[in-house]
Amino acid sequence: MKLNKRVLIIENNNFIDFPTGGTLSFDKHLLKVIPADKVALVGITTGDNKIGQWTKIEIDGKEYDFFPLKKVADVHKKPLIPARLTSLISLFMYMHKIREKENSFIFTQTPQFLFALRFYKWVSVCFCFAGVSNSVSLSRYSFLQLLGSLYERFLFNTLKNNVDVILAAADTKAIEELKARSKGLLNHKNILPFPTRFDNTIFKPLNKNECRDSLKLPHNKTIFVAIGRLCWVKGWDLLIDLMKVNNDKDTILIFVGDGEDREQIENIAHDELESGSIRITGFLAQDEVAQYINASDLVLVGSYHEGWSTSMVESLACGKAIVSSEVSGATELIKDGENGFILLNRDTEKLITLVKNALKLKDASDISVTISKKYSLANLYSDLLIVWPDIE
Repeated sequence: MKLNKRVLIIENNNFIDFPTGGTLSFDKHLLKVIPADKVALVGITTGDNKIGQWTKIEIDGKEYDFFPLKKVADVHKKPLIPARLTSLISLFMYMHKIREKENSFIFTQTPQFLFALRFYKWVSVCFCFAGVSNSVSLSRYSFLQLLGSLYERFLFNTLKNNVDVILAAADTKAIEELKARSKGLLNHKNILPFPTRFDNTIFKPLNKNECRDSLKLPHNKTIFVAIGRLCWVKGWDLLIDLMKVNNDKDTILIFVGDGEDREQIENIAHDELESGSIRITGFLAQDEVAQYINASDLVLVGSYHEGWSTSMVESLACGKAIVSSEVSGATELIKDGENGFILLNRDTEKLITLVKNALKLKDASDISVTISKKYSLANLYSDLLIVWPDIE
């Protein structure tokens, strides 16, 4: 199967390594399965690309036409003006230049970009919810939180009138809740579940002790990992509480990732970081993330909200049991009592019990690997063409 028409992917990331998360991972997966000459990219840059004009970018040995909307100078600090807002302004500014390429098929997971795209005629627009929660209401910026209801109403209208294909990295329950929030605007739209995928060449079972040797981790400790951006929505507070209440000197919790809340975590968990019972890796390449997952005894997810968690799927592919908060996709990825447990409330004592029980599960590895197979990157290309046949 080959795409006969070019697809323009427009996102608020650089398609390489920033910002980390499910949106970037999914875009990178798309680039692995779609031929480079059938795709053009619009996004941000953290490099020396000239802003506001078409150029070339190399990703994993492939060259793409690339239009940088803006440059992110400091990737570690919270910007004074929200990044989603400055990126949207840049998209409005440069849309006439972007359209010089006459790309008629649009794919995006960045909802605010739809507000610029709606003013132009496209052959087909495909939008994929990376998560179906109200991202503005959950913003780090208090003034944006106040605009959450207005933003979502505008988004629902745009989806109803300007988008042809709507996908969601979420389970059926979460999609139905989204439709209910739309108050009828999306009732007649077919929103298709489209789970995130994992790269089966990277995320696979590896020898735990060899991974620990490579990462200089002790063999005689029980190791938990939590993968993802360090922001409040990922629920790091619950996991730190677990370590403080449990107070087991033979246990280590490793946050695999980085983010805007790192300094706050370092302050709250100062003693645990000093003792080494909690560790933070910073941003890592995918192969290093896979090593940390394989080096662990258990994967923990404390999130308040998730789309279809990429890190959970990757953890399953590595054969790991998971203890997760009740987020979208958890009930389909975790067979309660077989390859992990789902925490139905944010009770620390209950979490401790579930963690202890999860460590005793005997067949969790085989069950997790089996569940993960349907979410392999190998199926992404054909699955996309099924839900968006116009691009074939």
